[in-house]
Amino acid sequence: MISKLAMLAKKTIEAAWLHGESYDLATQAAEALESAQLLQSPETAAARETEPDRLTRTFAPTQALRNEGPTETAELVIYRATWDTMRLGRYTTEAEARKHCEDHARRDLPTASFDWIEDEEDGVSELVASVGEDERPTGYEVTALEIASKYDPGADE
Repeated sequence: MISKLAMLAKKTIEAAWLHGESYDLATQAAEALESAQLLQSPETAAARETEPDRLTRTFAPTQALRNEGPTETAELVIYRATWDTMRLGRYTTEAEARKHCEDHARRDLPTASFDWIEDEEDGVSELVASVGEDERPTGYEVTALEIASKYDPGADE
């Protein structure tokens, strides 16, 4: 049976492979794990060897997966960038999803100033554009999507 931490790493890699650039998969997987902050330096890994309860599986000869401690369910959060009903992409960081939206919006609004309005309740950030004193919604959104590592029968209720 795969551990919760290994499942989180697996889902991070799968998300990168599904929506990342088309170059070698090993580099893409390493970048996805680094972006999700699931890697640690060899020095940190060596220091943790003195703490057996915090020791994690070795990922590569010089890297180890970070152990977040016991959790009920490990969840992966990805960020979906959209413009109205068009999906622009999915990212492991909110900053990259926002960058995609801003670059796309800049095509039509080259002189506008952009700002993000966040709704923490539903995990949606909306891009607004200002030209002079006028601020308006652009239709661009970044939505945080939690991906559970295991099925929860009561989650939909």
